Amino acid sequence: MTTLKIGSLNVRGFSTPQKRSQVLYQMYKQKVLIVLLQEIHFKMGHLPTLRDRYYTTWHHNPSPDSRSRGESIGLHKSLPGSVVDVRMDGEGRYIFLKIRIHATLFTIVNWYLPNQRQITVCRSFLSQLADFAEGQLLLGGDFNFTLDPSMDSSAISSMLPNRQIKSLHTQLQSLQLVDVWRLLHPQGKDYTFYSAPHQTYSRIDFFLISHHTLAWSPLVIYCSQIMHPFI
Repeated sequence: MTTLKIGSLNVRGFSTPQKRSQVLYQMYKQKVLIVLLQEIHFKMGHLPTLRDRYYTTWHHNPSPDSRSRGESIGLHKSLPGSVVDVRMDGEGRYIFLKIRIHATLFTIVNWYLPNQRQITVCRSFLSQLADFAEGQLLLGGDFNFTLDPSMDSSAISSMLPNRQIKSLHTQLQSLQLVDVWRLLHPQGKDYTFYSAPHQTYSRIDFFLISHHTLAWSPLVIYCSQIMHPFI
């Protein structure tokens, strides 16, 4: 049985060779096969050459007009799969990657939502994903808001309207997506982000997986969300 381990991290800039080396070595030590990175800060037309001995295949979605935003998906050289299709928004917000692993089709999503209008943008991306996704669906990244403010924030509240959050949950249910960490820790409280101005902790980074993927047996899927910033 093969373990498919996926790691996600908001790197807040990935331009320096030293930082790239540190991040990818940590991913390698954790035996991550698929790396999801947010806020790479690569500008379109100015992509650095990533020569990593372990993660040899990369898909980048840089920001078109600034050194902000941007995502990357890196694939380990030992990953037993082949890429079927890739879709990006061209604004440095999401990458949809379709890959076949051991004859099974996966749709891997990496996204970074803005810090305003998060739910509106999230719902738009999910609608686009519904037209693209096939097979086993895994979605990871930085949502920039909590899915359950009472459990995912030390403030036990959210600045976003409750009705919008409920509406998003309905859309997630229509795609049969579940929050893996919350499923495994129904009463747990753990956080991935600290806001110094507000002095609050929150869990704004998630892995969502389709229901039928949870019961899928040929691969053991392990998702790791790392506390950011890394450095």
